[in-house]
Amino acid sequence: MDTLHIMYFAGFGLAGIGGIAAALRLFKGMEKARLFEGAFLVMGVLMHTLIGLLSLNDPLFLTLYLLVGLASITLVARSFSEKLVVPSFWVTVVAVLLMIGYEGILWANLGRPPFQFLGETFVWLSLITGSLLIITERLQGIKGLGQFAGIVIIASLAFNAVWPDLQTKELPPALQSAWFVPHVLVYLLGYGALTLAFVSAVGYLVAERTHSKRAAMLGDTSYKLVSLGFPFLTAGLVFGAFWGQTAWGNYWGWDPKENWALVTWLVYVLYLHMRFIKNWNRSRAAWVLIAGVVVIFITYLAVNALPTAQQSVHTYT
Repeated sequence: MDTLHIMYFAGFGLAGIGGIAAALRLFKGMEKARLFEGAFLVMGVLMHTLIGLLSLNDPLFLTLYLLVGLASITLVARSFSEKLVVPSFWVTVVAVLLMIGYEGILWANLGRPPFQFLGETFVWLSLITGSLLIITERLQGIKGLGQFAGIVIIASLAFNAVWPDLQTKELPPALQSAWFVPHVLVYLLGYGALTLAFVSAVGYLVAERTHSKRAAMLGDTSYKLVSLGFPFLTAGLVFGAFWGQTAWGNYWGWDPKENWALVTWLVYVLYLHMRFIKNWNRSRAAWVLIAGVVVIFITYLAVNALPTAQQSVHTYT
């Protein structure tokens, strides 16, 4: 494991310590942990931002990367300073607009949709998460989601810097399908919404424990975000089936990636049905969302490390 890989995981480690400090502050009333919370969360973002300075030689992407890093730092730090709430919102808006422009330039330069490799999809995930954060805050008036969403946004770009893509211009035959872009795009839209639903669910559990008045609003926000993300998740399965029929001659091949995508979909079916159960428990529903993001991680990343991954039709080189 080289230096950049160590720095990448160290960034998550620092953010994790900040998360533990946040839990101690909120659950145990340890206000002294606030300083550690802010310091370690910001250091986690700085670590991921530093990766770009050490590894990137594309001036355009480096400029975008640093602006996203700045937006992420302000999103995290505003939890400790009300003066940063408005600036962080607008810095994030500018960062999202530049990401849209960057993706357009990359698409034109490659002559193909920039969805083939994981690093390319992580740039889209960063863009989508930032966009949904802006929309959620503007419509719901909730500011706390940015604290951990900022880490997700910069870490998504850092993945592209640590594991750079090949930037090949030709797509493999299986990806030369009209279903390719819709399938990947709707999944990323779904993953972005469901990631924010996870953040909101964690916020709900904290607010419920501390008897905060924000608990009900955070619970409702989680539900609305799942209601937004679930149709995209469903569309991803359907589009994938049509893509499979045109590319491999079957709608469903029981491929590891397909199986985990189905498990992910079923987890969120369970969550949506829990709301209609008499005397349903909001806390249990929040834990289902936490389990859901773990399954998304397995589907999106971990399944590629399984022994069966090399036999998967979803492995492209």
